[in-house]
Amino acid sequence: MKTQVLVLACFVCSCIGVSCNQTANKIATVAQIKSLLADPAASTGKTFNVEGYFLKDPAPYLVTALKWANMNNAMPDSTFIPLEGAIFDTLQNINAYQGAFLQLEGVLSAAKKFVVTKIHIEKPAERNFVLPVPTKLCYNNKALCEVTFVGSSNMALLYSSVTEPGLARSRYWNDLKFLYHVLKSKYGYTDERIVIVYNDGKPLDDEMPVNFAATKEGFAGAMAALKGHLTNTSVLFIYTTGHGGGYYQALNTNIGGVKDAVGDDEKDAFGYDETFGNGTITDDDWESGINHLQFAKLIGVFQQSFGGGLLYDLRGLNRVLISAGNEFEASWGPSYGNHDMFSFHFISALNGARHDGFAVDADLNNDGLVTLLEIFLFAKTKTTPNEHPQLEDTGDGVSTDKPSGKIGTEGALANKTIFK
Repeated sequence: MKTQVLVLACFVCSCIGVSCNQTANKIATVAQIKSLLADPAASTGKTFNVEGYFLKDPAPYLVTALKWANMNNAMPDSTFIPLEGAIFDTLQNINAYQGAFLQLEGVLSAAKKFVVTKIHIEKPAERNFVLPVPTKLCYNNKALCEVTFVGSSNMALLYSSVTEPGLARSRYWNDLKFLYHVLKSKYGYTDERIVIVYNDGKPLDDEMPVNFAATKEGFAGAMAALKGHLTNTSVLFIYTTGHGGGYYQALNTNIGGVKDAVGDDEKDAFGYDETFGNGTITDDDWESGINHLQFAKLIGVFQQSFGGGLLYDLRGLNRVLISAGNEFEASWGPSYGNHDMFSFHFISALNGARHDGFAVDADLNNDGLVTLLEIFLFAKTKTTPNEHPQLEDTGDGVSTDKPSGKIGTEGALANKTIFK
């Protein structure tokens, strides 16, 4: 093993220098290839071998560890390399490769991608990995897509943003689409009352429209669209997903957050603003945008990593704010499915059934009513121990993962709030 480390160290030195000889017989790490892709001029067209875990969602890429694909934040630059090549069009069963540890042979392209020419499975996937795909929601469950219109001034904002081109994971689209159809079929929302912001502004299929791209301009457009419909009697519902940025306490490092220039978060000891997608939208943008709108009540659900930070920024009276994780941790999607864990169970409880029609009962006290507190507690039990869903509804911005619902404590407002 010591000899191999020395060989790889020499490999990096020789390839970053002026001359870079043919190196197909040496095995590189993902990080080493990524360093070459940063400046491809010296090594474009040369053949390399590299090892790592293969994933495709939606584009193929190689990662240092499978956990990066399940976390809802930007992957650190040294942990993945984008792949391309005609070989992926000829694979008989892509699921056999999903999550497996592969050795790839290929060349570096001027487009900063690794063009694969040969694939060898070193070790099959250790867990039940499947290839994520956008679900055909309406085809599989026609009742979910039947609409009963109800007159109301209530509005919903469904928002998803990612960082890396080609890595808008299918589960983000699936969660948005599931919620979109629940709002229409169960709660009578019309398309005019649902504002959808998604990645590059292009829908993945014909089962849900997209109104804006997840850019600064798209964010401003979404706020303007909400403002044009909301009144002082409206309920505003916000759901966000995708890649979140912030300070990751478990790794003691910043992943995609931006330095807090104004120090407006009194409980953030690390001094980073949370971000969405490519970092152009921050928690401060959300605070400013939402607080300039009029409404009677706000319900916010934030799935992305570090989403707990939004609960402080958007604090206020008559606001029930929920996140899949706290301010300093990643939120997670499973390796075996097409939805994020917290979102899937939250939306299923909101609907009273999963997307496949399987009944879900979140009426924990059996009183015939399902409150937001019950939905939160139900979804919380279905998540990974690595994330700690949060709720804040007293207006002080201090959230908890154990709301009691008692008068004067966190959860009291959620305990008497029925979604509509």
